[in-house]
Amino acid sequence: MVYRKNSFHTTERRPKEDGSPGGIIEWLVSQEELGKSGNAFTKVTVYPGAAIPTHAHEGEFEIFFVASGEGDYVDHDVTVRVYPGDVMYCANGDRHGLVNDTGENVELIAFIGYDK
Repeated sequence: MVYRKNSFHTTERRPKEDGSPGGIIEWLVSQEELGKSGNAFTKVTVYPGAAIPTHAHEGEFEIFFVASGEGDYVDHDVTVRVYPGDVMYCANGDRHGLVNDTGENVELIAFIGYDK
């Protein structure tokens, strides 16, 4: 099956002063089609100055692929600068987040899978 760009369900989140997510989430494959493998396969655009607040996934893992832009990725309590082509893996129960401190969008491909 081929999914055309104009068929993606999108959600826009406006930046907030507290750094809450500001950007766009494009659902590349529906949750129903992912079935028992996971609950999200998305393209996430984080606007300049916005963040994905540090959070944990219980019963799930998450993988980010940086398609464009750069930012500070928080892995537990360690901050690592990430660049296009980098892959970040967050295991079940671990905490992670991302801060876009640049003037350009950060684009991520994200997959949230169910832990075994």
